[in-house]
Amino acid sequence: MGNRCGLIYGIFLSMNEGGQEDVLKALRVNETLADMDKKYGVTRKSPRSSFATNESNVPAGFQDALRELTERNNAFRAYLDALPREKFVIGPEELRQIRDITSLVSHFLKKYEDARRQIREGDRLSYDKKKMKELIAQLDSLSVWQAKFATECSGGASSDVPLQKYNKDEDSLYYMTLSGATMRIKTVGLANGLQRVVQPFTEKILFIGPNGEISESPREGYVVEEYLTDSFSSAVAGKDVETYQSGLEIYRREGEVAAISHKNEQGLTSFSPAHTGDRVNKIFFVR
Repeated sequence: MGNRCGLIYGIFLSMNEGGQEDVLKALRVNETLADMDKKYGVTRKSPRSSFATNESNVPAGFQDALRELTERNNAFRAYLDALPREKFVIGPEELRQIRDITSLVSHFLKKYEDARRQIREGDRLSYDKKKMKELIAQLDSLSVWQAKFATECSGGASSDVPLQKYNKDEDSLYYMTLSGATMRIKTVGLANGLQRVVQPFTEKILFIGPNGEISESPREGYVVEEYLTDSFSSAVAGKDVETYQSGLEIYRREGEVAAISHKNEQGLTSFSPAHTGDRVNKIFFVR
């Protein structure tokens, strides 16, 4: 949230007042505030005098919105500071399994691409579908998975839209390990080749309910949020798994996840996921 405040403030300073309403709408300020209330139950706790930004530099139409975002951000940080936190950990054995799966998929795609070059362009889509079925069968045969589920493609994450029924020709498949690392099969990308379908592993997934509930296991109707650090990506790419040190920190409230933080490229604490997906619309299994 702090990053969004900084972004909004920077845009405020560079704008003429005439476009304020459009920018407020584009930045989804109201949605951001409503989401924080829903997800974290955060209300304004800081007096207006704590708002340190020089408001004379901010167009009048934006001052209340910027003040509100800043106060919510401060309250959110204070709320998290009072919670216990822990370093997220994926054990060496599980990390090796993730690395092995990545290697298996990489070799599968290399053979697929070599063979695809010999196939007439008009026949490639049917070939791609056949090879995707083979890849899914290989992934299904692995015992490492804690869960397999799908997310909708056409419905979107909005709770205002009815949850779409599972569509095997469009919806993404997710395979999740015990610690919450996930591999995504983005089915809708198949028209551009199988290499566009297979997404790299992410480090930790959360499931966010329509009223801000947070789960570490898939639940129908919950939106997916995936987190990722450079250390994890390097370990999965084949470097020594013993050197892996996750940069993720998990905040817990009554034993349940309340938030996940990591350091961004500027070295600042961020709570933003690497990927926010759609809602879970089918759970194949949870072990």
